[in-house]
Parts: sequence; C-alpha cells; structure tokens
Amino acid sequence: MLSDADAAGLDADRIRYLPGPAGSITIHNARTLHFSPSSKAPQPRPLLLNCYTGADAKPYTPHPQPTRNTYRLVRGEPARWIHHDPRPCQIPPDWSAGYTSIYAAQAGEAEADATSKEHA
Repeated sequence: MLSDADAAGLDADRIRYLPGPAGSITIHNARTLHFSPSSKAPQPRPLLLNCYTGADAKPYTPHPQPTRNTYRLVRGEPARWIHHDPRPCQIPPDWSAGYTSIYAAQAGEAEADATSKEHA
C-alpha cells in the first residue's frame, strides 16, 4: 500500500517494469517497492507467497496466518544475536482482531477498521 503522497515522491527514472507472461514470478526483498496491476479476469488470480527471513530476524507482531512452517528454520543454526536494519520501518498493523487477506490489508482495511474502532 503506497500513499499518493509517497508515490509522488518516487524518482520515475529509477522505475523498472518487469513484464512477464502468465505464471511469471518475482523474487525480491520485501522492502523493494513492487506491485502488479489489478486483474481484469473474472476468476481470482492465485497468489503464493514464500517468505524467508534470516534466523536473526524477529517479528514485531504475531504472524496473521501462521502455519506449521511459520518460523521454521530451513538452513543454518538458530541465532543467538539479533541484527537490526538501521533504516526505519513502519510497524505492521495489529491483526489480532482478524486478518482477511493481503489484498484487504493493502487496500487499507486494517487501518480503516482501527480508525473506526478508535472513534467508536
């Protein structure tokens, strides 16, 4: 989810479009600005997210849809020390009241729900 104000500040000379045929994938850092246009097809577009992090990366909030493989170590040893990225990072939304989908979160439903609860 990128605000119009943030989008206006992007350097258009650095934007790279990576078109691909149906079934293409991207592999990138989660902090890389990325998107795909809305699907115009009548059937839903499948989405598979394989997310990997370093063993020394610890979440700020609980996983919204944990599975038996959430936080599973796939290579190496458990970390004894945490390394922090020096760049600022927005705190994830509070999904403790429920999580519907990544699309709903990107559309701002989590923020809208939190705002409506604050003003109730």
